[in-house]
Amino acid sequence: MPKNPPNKFRHVIIITIIYLIISIALVIFFLIINNIYKLSSVTEKIPTEYSDQLITSFERFLNPENGFSGNVLDIPVRKDSITEKQNSDNSTTISFIIDIDSIKQSYLVYYTYPNPEEHDNLTMECVPLDKVIYKDSNCTTEANSTALLKAEQENPIYKLLPLIIYNETEVGEAATEILYEISGNFKDDSSFEINIIDHQGGNYENALNQIRAMGFNPDDYKINYSKVSN
Repeated sequence: MPKNPPNKFRHVIIITIIYLIISIALVIFFLIINNIYKLSSVTEKIPTEYSDQLITSFERFLNPENGFSGNVLDIPVRKDSITEKQNSDNSTTISFIIDIDSIKQSYLVYYTYPNPEEHDNLTMECVPLDKVIYKDSNCTTEANSTALLKAEQENPIYKLLPLIIYNETEVGEAATEILYEISGNFKDDSSFEINIIDHQGGNYENALNQIRAMGFNPDDYKINYSKVSN
């Protein structure tokens, strides 16, 4: 009869098996994590001033009026769909596919920055048939276009934001010190708010005057003011 292996070797075998199981589990875990991509991962690839515009544009397209709820930065992005293209006017177009489970829709997104004035910087199209994952989705961008048109008509200021105001410098010197920022965002009820971020303090009235100089009345908007320390 074969002899049982000594306890020492049995322990080595058990430990080796456990090690292999843990190693395989870790590899699978990291492969899964590596393929979880969200809109926030895309915005990290874009300069801040343009990524903020991208987020605002998504909030215009996706809102409670067409069934969307949640944070747009958490929208899943198909990692293998992301491409970047340099255009002849020195702008960059990044494209990718998003899947929104809450409304069972997928969209092919094109975002161009800096934004050429002759067209909107964000375009959302229905994905090709071979890329559809939601059955009977009946994809349409009509609701998105309607929401965007309504936003443009009611809040034309958003196309001029965000705006960053720097300190004045000597002639020939680049301004590097930010005085304040003005941005805007849509809330869940589609209302539009203006955000003033004061980097130096005492610039609230200056920011309001800047809004007036752009041709808008600050009293028409809810203003969120905050001061940050540099």
